[in-house]
Amino acid sequence: MSLRFSILRNLICLLLVLLPACNEVNQISNSGFGAFEADIEVLDADTVAIAWYDTRHSQAEIYLRLLDHRLEPISAEFRLSENNVESYEVDIVALGENIAASWYEIDASKHSVVKLGLWNRQGEQLWLKTLTAAGVDARIPVLEVTAQGLFVAWLESDVATDSQTTAAAIVGEWIDPAGLSHTGPFKIAAASINTWNLNVDIDSSGDSTTVFLAFDAQYETVASELYLARISDRGIEVNRLTDDDGYTSKYPDIALGDGRLALTWFDNLFGNNEIYLTVRSIADLSSAQVIANLELGATRISRSEGDSIGAYLAWNGNSLGLAWSDSAGDQHDVYFQQLDVTGNPQSDIRQLSHTEADSLIPSINSFASGFVLAWNEVTVNAHDAQTNLSRSEIVVALIE
Repeated sequence: MSLRFSILRNLICLLLVLLPACNEVNQISNSGFGAFEADIEVLDADTVAIAWYDTRHSQAEIYLRLLDHRLEPISAEFRLSENNVESYEVDIVALGENIAASWYEIDASKHSVVKLGLWNRQGEQLWLKTLTAAGVDARIPVLEVTAQGLFVAWLESDVATDSQTTAAAIVGEWIDPAGLSHTGPFKIAAASINTWNLNVDIDSSGDSTTVFLAFDAQYETVASELYLARISDRGIEVNRLTDDDGYTSKYPDIALGDGRLALTWFDNLFGNNEIYLTVRSIADLSSAQVIANLELGATRISRSEGDSIGAYLAWNGNSLGLAWSDSAGDQHDVYFQQLDVTGNPQSDIRQLSHTEADSLIPSINSFASGFVLAWNEVTVNAHDAQTNLSRSEIVVALIE
């Protein structure tokens, strides 16, 4: 371990307060510039993978690192993309002993494409392909592993001819472990240009695989509302979950467990963004009647004066882990709460980060008897300036 890396890690430990011990918190990126939007995946009982985008080479590139069960690095920082375009919003899954990763790239002309590839645990690329056509702009892919291989979905629109273009669609594709398509791309649902979040989970309990995909869209509604798509051998069914009430409902995440779907999102119903949660049966969320009572019956998790954003879920047995970012003022910190199968609290809300940085976009997964989380600590945010002006690193934490 380099002296610089050791110093950075010790600073994180001094600044972060987690239970039960600081040795469960690690800084795992060594960018020195900007490391953002981590995605965490458990490969097995002893191995965790983290992927993110990184601006250490003056443009956004995709990186991956492996950790052991103590969340200590056991590999180098593997660079998965290396070209003259910007690469963002990676999603990873374990595919057998290997790791599949999907992200989108934007070139100098602002044309964007979705990439999908497979790597072994030594960081060697096994295959890499572009999923989308030249005539569309595509972004925010999400990825899940199935018994047959991979399911990937993304948002796409025709290459814009004017700045007023608003039409967009969610597109999916089934891919085998060798990278070959089973179906070719197919349309799942209409969306909108301001759709910036897709999340999926898989139900393989029956005779066939069913994909559940949650997203928000301002499609024939006053503001963005929540939708749930069900994709199976029987076809595609899409239901709007929230009422067209004029209040923005955004960034849903879902987690499937024992026939029930947990759904979280943030909503502007009371004038600022707050986190909401509901746990429903699959049949209930597929009902046209759900719109009438989902929002009113949901649990309001956060009650801060600032924006509560970026909520993500994971089941571990009968326990549901929920992580999000919340701001009491100008700065965001990461919070966590554990809930039961009905969505009732099993723990108090815990503030996991206590830094002077902005703690943003937590990713969560079940691990052993608890949960692992990753997020980025932003000390200098240059989001709308040159990418190499940002200062941010990826942090991981264990909750038992």
